Amino acid sequence: MAFKHFRESVNLWLYDNRDRVLSVGKYANVVVSLTALVALVIYYGFKQSPEEQHTLFRVIEVSFGFYILHYIVRIIADFKPWEFIKRNWFEGMLMFLLLVEGISYNLF
Repeated sequence: MAFKHFRESVNLWLYDNRDRVLSVGKYANVVVSLTALVALVIYYGFKQSPEEQHTLFRVIEVSFGFYILHYIVRIIADFKPWEFIKRNWFEGMLMFLLLVEGISYNLF
């Protein structure tokens, strides 16, 4: 019941801004994806110092966090979240794996 109440309060706030929030998310997704792609090319294509490697790896980790957050926002903003999850089950599975990987990497 708590999630349903939280989702409803967020949807009330997002009601007027839903389209704007989703479009900002799409543009941010493009920027984050291109940044992560450049970071991967630099990380694997060129030699770096250990500090540079650490920074590039953090950029990739932050991009994964953004993807998870973007997926959660899309679930909350959708009017029928269970249908959204059913339609995007593969993306949801990938986000779950990213979440588990991120948590396990940072804890262990």
